[in-house]
Amino acid sequence: MSATSPRLPSFNFYIDPEAAKIVFGAGFSITLSTWTLTLKSGSISIADVERIEQLDTPLSRFFMTVSRVPRIRAFERYGKTISTHPTP
Repeated sequence: MSATSPRLPSFNFYIDPEAAKIVFGAGFSITLSTWTLTLKSGSISIADVERIEQLDTPLSRFFMTVSRVPRIRAFERYGKTISTHPTP
């Protein structure tokens, strides 16, 4: 089964099934959403990313650092600069 299989609920499950088992066995409520829903409702616009960057705080600098590669990949894949956050 490939990571893009429609039968596969998440790429993360495919890559690290042991971690998925730990998370799902942890005893708290979990809600999964589709990637389409994440793109529609779980992404931060470039304007919001720029506002975060302008804050210039330790937390905003951390965010800009850890979200840099995903923002680049989103631009390459979707043609717009967004920051997706499907998992909190």
